[in-house]
Amino acid sequence: MMSPLLGTMYCCSSLMNAAAAMAAILRDQEEVVRGLLNRGFQTVSLEMPNLKTTDLIPRLVHDVARIDPSLRDLAGRIESVYGEVFRPGVG
Repeated sequence: MMSPLLGTMYCCSSLMNAAAAMAAILRDQEEVVRGLLNRGFQTVSLEMPNLKTTDLIPRLVHDVARIDPSLRDLAGRIESVYGEVFRPGVG
């Protein structure tokens, strides 16, 4: 059985992958983006859904926050940045 702390570390790692993927999108590094998101989903034992790249980021962040509610604040910050950068005027 995995310790709660280790589980939180894995979830935090997945959130950091989502944040790094946003930076890679801005640098037009699509292959890097897909790799980061794939690792983010795999780290928390989820299969990456077949969605547009820009839809994968909020999905990963939402799923991780559901898995580990202690990371909701961090997930919310990442979602906020995502909304400002990729969906201006929404929200």
